[in-house]
Amino acid sequence: MRATACPGSCPGHRGWRAGQWRRQSLRAGTCREGGPVVIALHRWLLLLLLLVLVLLALVGPAAAGTQETDGQGSEPAEAETPIQVVQGRVSTSGLQLYRLAGLKKGQTLYVHASTIAGYLDPLVFLLKPGADANALAREPLDALVSTLSRDHDPIEVTRQILQRYALAGNDDFEGHYAAAFALEIPADGDYRLAVGSSLVRPSAGSYRLVVGIDEPDVLSGRPESRGRAFVFAEGNAGVLERAIVSVTGALQAEQPIRFYHLADMAQGQTFYAFAEAISGDLKPVLTLYDQSDKPVAYANFVATAPRAALQYQLPKQAVGYRLGVTAAGPAGTATAGDYRLLLGLDAPEVLS
Repeated sequence: MRATACPGSCPGHRGWRAGQWRRQSLRAGTCREGGPVVIALHRWLLLLLLLVLVLLALVGPAAAGTQETDGQGSEPAEAETPIQVVQGRVSTSGLQLYRLAGLKKGQTLYVHASTIAGYLDPLVFLLKPGADANALAREPLDALVSTLSRDHDPIEVTRQILQRYALAGNDDFEGHYAAAFALEIPADGDYRLAVGSSLVRPSAGSYRLVVGIDEPDVLSGRPESRGRAFVFAEGNAGVLERAIVSVTGALQAEQPIRFYHLADMAQGQTFYAFAEAISGDLKPVLTLYDQSDKPVAYANFVATAPRAALQYQLPKQAVGYRLGVTAAGPAGTATAGDYRLLLGLDAPEVLS
């Protein structure tokens, strides 16, 4: 380091004059600050500078590497794929519609519907963009099914309706009473999903609907909701509307009673059931049980007639009710045979 001119007032020179420091080299008109404190300060500054250079050498490439990785290397963590679970009820005709919001081209949509109460054999399908949802309301759909049924069996009727209105659909997933499908979304936008009763076998009841994006496990029906909400019901999916269901069965000595678990019903609705023997000497007895298995209504209690008609207005919401069809009355006289059973909700014509 080159010495600078000293006016005789620098700390080193004053210290020399006071006898506090050792005499330092002096040249004409100049002074080199060379006291121990100054030398130590210079050393600390050099060490600090060296440390800064080392840190820059270490941190600089790491920061650059991080930037490169974020921009061109590993992709940022993906957002959790959304899954939404909803519950609803459907009657024998008509469909419940849901709006699926914000779907993107190339995403894979997975849908699974299963029965949780009643006798629902579910049908699910994704409507084509621009499809007229009014044509799938109860009365137009019933009329369309009736027209197609003149020349086609129920399976072909279902196929033709799906071909006309749906991008994808199903009413018999892997041979079970469930419905499911997977579809790659063809374009960005909102889509509508329809849930209803199979057209092959009219049915009614409550369902659990699982809808997911890019998540194949949806087809198992097991996942729970996660991520953003994107499934929105159009109308009220929580009320089972007027419905009629027809089933057949048989009662024998080895099986003198059969139970039918009913879908949830609302306060004020009226439940109807009608059973009639179609073979043997069967005298069917109908018993309606509440959620605690307490009988709340009977029909043909003493088993004297080949027919039984039951009517019951619900004083409160009915959850977990079931109907029993028995082959013997209280006296224990056994009968046997085949029967036809009609179940109705707010449908008094079931009894006629």
